[in-house]
Amino acid sequence: MNKILIVDDELFIVEGLKAYFELDGFEVITASNGREAIEMAKSQKPDLIMLDIMMPDLNGWQTLKMLKEDESTKEIQVIMSSVMGKDEDIEKSISLGASDYIVKSNDADKIVEKIKEILSKM
Repeated sequence: MNKILIVDDELFIVEGLKAYFELDGFEVITASNGREAIEMAKSQKPDLIMLDIMMPDLNGWQTLKMLKEDESTKEIQVIMSSVMGKDEDIEKSISLGASDYIVKSNDADKIVEKIKEILSKM
C-alpha cells in the first residue's frame, strides 16, 4: 500500500482528498504546514507528498527546497498543487525538484488518477 502525505493549510481540502485516497486503498497522512510536512516526511517516509504552494510560514516551494536538501527526504516524490496553473509556477516547481504539478480542482478522481500514474512510474 502506498503512503501519501497531503500538505495543505485548507482543512476541507485535506479531508476531502484524504477520503478519496483512502477509498482507493492508499494510506494517507496529513500536515497543515511546511514545518509539519518536513517532520512527517522524516518520521513517516511517505512514498509521495502532495504539497500545496500557498501556505503561511513556509510556502510549498520553501518546503520543497528543504525536503530536497535533506538526505533523509530528498528521494521522496513531491507533487506540487495549487489552484493556479501558471507556467512560471509549474517551471519553478519542477526546477526545485518536484516530480509534477497538479492544478487543484473539484475533480478528486482526476487527482487520484494523476497520483496513481506518478506512483506507477516509481
